[in-house]
Amino acid sequence: KVIKKMTRKNPNDRYENANEALVAFKKVNQMHNVYHFVVEQTNLISPGDYRDKHLADTERWLVARNSKVSYAQKIAARMHDYSGINIGGNLEYYPRYKKKEAEKCSIEVKNLIKGKFSGIDKIFLNRISDLIFYHEHKNLPLDIRNSIGGGIGRIRDADSISFFVTSYDSFVNGMSKEKDKNDRLKTVIKYMWEKMSDEARDCVRWEQKIAYKKFDKYLINNSNKI
Repeated sequence: KVIKKMTRKNPNDRYENANEALVAFKKVNQMHNVYHFVVEQTNLISPGDYRDKHLADTERWLVARNSKVSYAQKIAARMHDYSGINIGGNLEYYPRYKKKEAEKCSIEVKNLIKGKFSGIDKIFLNRISDLIFYHEHKNLPLDIRNSIGGGIGRIRDADSISFFVTSYDSFVNGMSKEKDKNDRLKTVIKYMWEKMSDEARDCVRWEQKIAYKKFDKYLINNSNKI
C-alpha cells in the first residue's frame, strides 16, 4: 500500500514528501516485526498443548479465507487464546466465561507486545487488543462494529473452523480425565458451532464431510445441526 501510494499519478493521492513516506514505511516495518515476534512466542508453546496447533491454524484459516487481512488481524488470530484454555467452572455460564478469558488475553498480549516494542504505534496496538477482546462477543458496541466488526467476525470464524477441523481431537484428549466430559463437550461444541457464520459452517461441513460424526451427535437438538 505504501509503494502504491508513492507511485500514484495524481499528486493529491501521493505522500507530500519523502519524510511522510518514510514514516509510513517504518509503521509497516514495525507491524511486520511484531507479527514475527508473536509467531516466535507461539512457537515456544509445548507440543501437545492444545494451543500448539490451534493458534497457528486459526491464523492459517483466517488468511486462507481472506488473503488481504491486516497484520493486526493475523496477530490477533495467532494470539487469541495465548493466555491458555481452561473450561472449568459452571457450564451454564460458559459464554460469559469465554468473554472474560478473551478480555484477560487481550491485556496480556497488549502488555507482551508493549514490553518488547517500546515505541509501538498505539493505534495498531489497540487494534490488536480490541480484536482479541471482542472476538467472543456477538453483540458489539456500535463503534467497534463499525471500525473492526469485519475483522472480529473473520477471527471468530477462523477460531471455530480450526477447532472443528484441526484441534478437536487434541481438545478431547485433554479432557479425558474430566468426570462430566460429555456435558462439557456438548457445551463447548454447541458454543463454537453457534458463534460461526453460515459460510464458516459450510467450510467445516466440507472439510469434515467424512469425520464430522465424531462431534455431530452433540448438536442433535441444535437448529444449526451439521
